[in-house]
This record gives sequence, C-alpha cells and structure tokens, in this order.
Amino acid sequence: WKPAVLSILIGLGFPFIYGNGFDARVFLGISVGLWIISTVGTEFIGKFRNTQSITNRLRQLPLSYYGMMVAHVGVAVTAIGITLVTSYSEERDMSMHKGDTVEIAGYQFTFQGTHVVKGANYMADQATIEVVEDGQPVATLRPEKRRYNVKNAMMTEADIDASLFRDLYVALGEPLEQGAWAVRMHYKPYVRWLWLGGILMALGGLLTVADKRYRQSSPNQEARHA
Repeated sequence: WKPAVLSILIGLGFPFIYGNGFDARVFLGISVGLWIISTVGTEFIGKFRNTQSITNRLRQLPLSYYGMMVAHVGVAVTAIGITLVTSYSEERDMSMHKGDTVEIAGYQFTFQGTHVVKGANYMADQATIEVVEDGQPVATLRPEKRRYNVKNAMMTEADIDASLFRDLYVALGEPLEQGAWAVRMHYKPYVRWLWLGGILMALGGLLTVADKRYRQSSPNQEARHA
C-alpha cells in the first residue's frame, strides 16, 4: 500500500508545483504512472530479500521477467508523458517585428529578424530567435520559409530545441506588413517521454521474446499437438 499512497500524494502535489492549481487529469495520470513504477520497483527489490549474492540473483531472473518490468515502466512513462503534454503544452501565434519578445511558460522568445540563405535546391528566409529563461540563454532557433526551385514549392522548416523534459518549437509563417513575420511558438513538456515509453515497451517485448524458455516451449508444444 505504501507505493500507492506515495503515488497519490505526489499526484496531488504535482499540479500545484508544476501548474497553477489542482488538475484532475494530471492527478490521475501522475498517480497511476508513479504507482506502476513504484510497484515495479518494489517487486524488483523484493526479489533480493534474503539473497546473499545480488549478482547471482540477477542472473537467475529470466529475461521474460526483465521484459515484463521494462514494458510496465514504458507504459507508465508514456502515461505520464501524455498527461503532461496534453495538460501543460502552450502555443502562441504572433506577428513579430525585429526585437519583439514573447513569453511562453517562462521562456522569452526574442525575434532577431530574418535573412536570406541559399540551400542546395532552394532559397529561404531564415529567422533568428533567441530563447532565454531566467535571464540565461537557452537556445538559438532558426526556422525557415523555403522556396524550392522545382515547381516553386513553398515549405516551412521548423526548428526545435529538444530535451528530456521539454521541447521548444518555432515555425516561421508568412511575411506581414511593415517587416513583420507570422511566428508560431510551441512549448511541449515531456513530449520525449512518449518516445521513451514506446522504446521501453518495445525493449520489454524483445526481452520477453528472447527468453530461452519461450523458444524451447514452442517445439514441445508442437510435438504435443502432433
């Protein structure tokens, strides 16, 4: 019961610390995700009680057990990621002149203007956007509006500053009057956890399939059915 209580307490407190107050979706998503992780951890630690050699015990556990554990953690990580992305993502569409600053989720995006760049098969207007948090530089993003030579096609090339806990995304839109540009900015917290959770679930499946017991049972089952 301790993992469940701890998960609920953290789930209750998280939206007040990270957000602006209680959010039922965040409470439920965080609580369930942490409950799964803490239960898996408690179960795993319990395997080593009354064991003199941790190394030997690790070797004794079948790959399918590790696969199950990793897959469950992957489900929890994905659930937490989905919860936080859907609850705390922010997006702004702005008309920005050179020197304009927009704040999103504590990050200041300053538009430093555009200049023309030439690619292998395109010409582009490239913007420079400085991102600052708490007075410290975080990233320099350079989204582009490209015009490809073939068919004169226009394409938007966004720029992303990615990390484990958040992605900052900027896309350059159309030129506006008086030198302004349409700029779209996104703040997506924990979006990488969706990928991480998927990788963990896939890894868990691979570990389970690699277990010798499963490979050996298949011929035996076929023989019995024959």
